[in-house]
Amino acid sequence: MGYRDNYNQRSFHHDYYKPFIYHIIFKKQKGWMDFGALRGKAGIKKGCKGYPYVYLSASGRAIVAGLKEFEEEVKEIQKFHYKIMPDHIHLIIYKRIYTHVHLDDYMENLKERICNHYNRISGSNFLKDDIFTISYTDKALYDNVVLKNWIEYLDDNPNRRLTILENPDYFKRIHRLKIGNRYFEAYGNPFLWENPDKYAVRMRRHFTSDERLFHKEEALFRASKGSVLISPFMSKYEKEVRDTAESNGFPYILIQYQSFAENFKPPKHQFELCTQGKLLIISLGLDPKLPLTYDICTLMNELAAEIAKGNR
Repeated sequence: MGYRDNYNQRSFHHDYYKPFIYHIIFKKQKGWMDFGALRGKAGIKKGCKGYPYVYLSASGRAIVAGLKEFEEEVKEIQKFHYKIMPDHIHLIIYKRIYTHVHLDDYMENLKERICNHYNRISGSNFLKDDIFTISYTDKALYDNVVLKNWIEYLDDNPNRRLTILENPDYFKRIHRLKIGNRYFEAYGNPFLWENPDKYAVRMRRHFTSDERLFHKEEALFRASKGSVLISPFMSKYEKEVRDTAESNGFPYILIQYQSFAENFKPPKHQFELCTQGKLLIISLGLDPKLPLTYDICTLMNELAAEIAKGNR
């Protein structure tokens, strides 16, 4: 199964006609001008001079105008937030009421309005598919989601992008990562921790083969939509999910029970994933000489579940 192909697919288990909050991403068509250019410097605090932002191009300004017109005229959709990046757009929208119009149709309508605004600005006659790739990706934001975390994450997109561009091998050791009321050590890409969209992978002993297959497919489907998988990946079935995620370029968070040595450096393969920004390792801080037990596995899986729920 080509999990990258899932990026623009809708979920079979969701009713796209009913009221709901979504995180939407539109990607620009290859060869189309950037929606804007990154400005500022990585690491500058928000609110301070030099904090990274995107200076909008004519195409980016058409996006702003199209969003404004869409929200004013399509009353059943409320725009909560948006962030324009050079090659894609993030939207958080709220479908207020049940309608007989699918979310796909609303999003294509929005693209059309943006395209029309660009044509008026430029005196051109482009089509929406000249500007945007076919379809879009969606993430349904359920009741347990903290919107404030999502909005902050979107707003920091320019800073993350500049950080990676200025530091191609960006990774580091974090000595005090606070999760709930506890502190842990971590190593790797800290931006994976900041992503509010995480999914815990846990193949329970009592799972049937069908339940294992469903959990694997669900985890990889979510990863293809932008979720960061998190797990100790101990069982052979969990390792299958991890290996498939890696082969598709999906990032993940690994929970391990062993504490980090003073000059800790992960094995070569994990080190390479860290330098690519694809891996974050979080340690329980236990003695590496301890034998792996069922209770330790349970502790690691419980931590993964706690993090996936958004406890920070």
